[in-house]
Amino acid sequence: MGNEASVQAQAARADELALMQALLNGDLQAIQALLKQNPSLVYSHSKAGENLWHFAAQGGDAQVLKAVAAAVEGALAGQKKQDKLKGRINHEFNKVNQAVNQAISSAVPLPAAIAIPMSTDIGINAKTMDGTTPLMAAVKAGKPEAVAELLAAGADARRGDSSGATAVHHAAWQGQAACLAVLLQHGQQQEEQEAAGGSWVPRLVDVTTHTGLTPLHYAAWKGRPDMVKALVNAGASLAVPSVSDTMGAVAANAGSTPLHLAAMKGDASIVRLLLRANVKLMALATAEGPGGPLATAPAASGARGDVRKTADKYGKTAANLAWDMQRSDLALILDPSTPLEQAIELAAAAAKAGPPAAALPAAADHAPAKQPLPPAAGAVSLTEPPPGFVCPITNELLKDPVRACDGLTYERDAIEVWFQLGNSMMPGGHSRITSEQLTPDAQLREAIAAWKAAAAAGK
Repeated sequence: MGNEASVQAQAARADELALMQALLNGDLQAIQALLKQNPSLVYSHSKAGENLWHFAAQGGDAQVLKAVAAAVEGALAGQKKQDKLKGRINHEFNKVNQAVNQAISSAVPLPAAIAIPMSTDIGINAKTMDGTTPLMAAVKAGKPEAVAELLAAGADARRGDSSGATAVHHAAWQGQAACLAVLLQHGQQQEEQEAAGGSWVPRLVDVTTHTGLTPLHYAAWKGRPDMVKALVNAGASLAVPSVSDTMGAVAANAGSTPLHLAAMKGDASIVRLLLRANVKLMALATAEGPGGPLATAPAASGARGDVRKTADKYGKTAANLAWDMQRSDLALILDPSTPLEQAIELAAAAAKAGPPAAALPAAADHAPAKQPLPPAAGAVSLTEPPPGFVCPITNELLKDPVRACDGLTYERDAIEVWFQLGNSMMPGGHSRITSEQLTPDAQLREAIAAWKAAAAAGK
């Protein structure tokens, strides 16, 4: 008996894997055949918590998504009937639990090959272990058609992941322009419908994470001018302040606006776009007059004043941060005493010129703890950098590696910002900050250069 059950479980798992692969490949015929043969496969999910919607979203085929919708609808209808029957039996036999269970199993027989509990979330807005929804999965895979199909089927564009980031945040972060356009259009249509019905929903373009970061914050931090343009054109507020200090994907003080982040990154092109939008919004507000909608817009909109004047929780403006980052060119642009039109021209020139070469710090007085070099490039994947080549703060390939007092190597800009935020512990909380002295890691820089060259050569 035990061997038979084991064989059935293995067969069911094989069918699940075959279904997942078919969803990713967009093999509609195989999907329909598998679900017809075993309807309980609709409850399949990966160890990370991905359900059928997630896999179909990554595959990006609209017809496959429709097939998933039909399968899920049928399963939910069956569950509803089962729940109704269970309620009736419980009402009549509430003192005989065993009889109730036997009655349900005999009245509504379940497929023998069910491998997933009935409580598994098979819905279109289900989250994986890290909070990824099917809509986010479609965005990350760069599938705008799937994004549109999911939204039409009822996907919630305002649903956030474990950090509160929505699909719009992910599109802005990854530079998925086509997906972002679909999401923003959906948000605008939904908001217009709600307004016509006398209701109100938060503007999708301005939905924030748990720490108060908008998609515009994400686009500014990642240095994506096309995403900034799209968000601004969709009416994104220019100066929404974050609500708490952050040191994850984005490192910023509480109260930081997108302009603060652009200053911290030294990105003159993003600064220029934000200031241009600021000028246009203020001009529109002036043209509308005191009775216009922009006259009563929130200060964070960017229509009621110079966004360069906004200070974070610690009293720092974007210009202060530019000075901290030794970007005197940006500090002048971000100084509110510089007329905005002139600042925009200066920002355009700075964007063309690129950032000035950073001066290397003096050597440390003490020998830092040795950090083992990562394995040679030939021993690792050439599509993903070895862990030792990635900054522990930004999770991105190191460009200007420096060793800190804990003996680890960080991206210069990232660890300098960490110090400027007033932290007492090193990233990860494993040791206290005993010195802010940074030492260039030339050996690691050379190893990264060799890895990049090998990757470019396809070795």
